[in-house]
Amino acid sequence: MAQQAPPATRWTLDAVGPDQRLAVKSVVLLLCPRLGHKGTGFMIEGGWVVTTAHVVGRARPSEVGGGDVDGTHGAFRRIHLDARRDLAALRPARRLSGGLALAPDDVALEPGMAVSTWGYPLGHVGATPLLSVGYLAGFAATESARGPVKQLIVNGAFNAGNSGGPLFRAGEGTAVGVVAGKPAPM
Repeated sequence: MAQQAPPATRWTLDAVGPDQRLAVKSVVLLLCPRLGHKGTGFMIEGGWVVTTAHVVGRARPSEVGGGDVDGTHGAFRRIHLDARRDLAALRPARRLSGGLALAPDDVALEPGMAVSTWGYPLGHVGATPLLSVGYLAGFAATESARGPVKQLIVNGAFNAGNSGGPLFRAGEGTAVGVVAGKPAPM
């Protein structure tokens, strides 16, 4: 029997369009109690969960737990880290279906365009992720062993805990990036 979603979850899913509904249902709350880390991840087509490396740190797969908007809790059996790019891919212990599509490398991204993410910012204790919006402010690049890594600079209300969440062109359901950090004020 299917579990009945809590009212806040039903209200959120009823209020968003089909693309954003898939986004909300693909977002995962990630917890690493031993490390004291909380963050966001998202399931991609193929069943893997993507997040940032700093969310899962050096945790073993058995030390990371995930929960989705439907209240399903899961464990992971494998973690692949790319610390230089601050990315991690987690293989769930049980096969999952669905997930977000990733945008192609040549997707049109221009400064000034609206972007959004769904995630679990620190302080939020609900099962339903919260929407954060902003604007693409520009681009940067860092070097890695495989060449330059394009970074999107966003001016928006993204907070600690949103790290690892999917970045979208506002209103769309294809991930164009991963929320990775927020510079501290000087």
